[in-house]
Amino acid sequence: MLDFDAARLPALSDGWQRDYFFYANGFVKDMDFYEADALTVHPLPFHAMKNYPYPQEQHFPDDPQAVEYQLNYNTRYQSGNGVSSYRFEFPEQK
Repeated sequence: MLDFDAARLPALSDGWQRDYFFYANGFVKDMDFYEADALTVHPLPFHAMKNYPYPQEQHFPDDPQAVEYQLNYNTRYQSGNGVSSYRFEFPEQK
């Protein structure tokens, strides 16, 4: 979510209106059935990877900026109470 106080922006001329463009450049790794390695956090995607999942000779960057990202933003709480099975049991037909 992006939130800011638009009242602090300069006033517009009469008849003008303001549009906003939000550009996000990142990745989503969810538990989708078709997702590679959906049940694990790793391997994490990154911009310089050649393909995903990336080959063993590639790895997530270990430069200071990437480490700061891992420590400050890539945090998750895992309760350990995950779903035991994603299998759907269809009811018997009568």
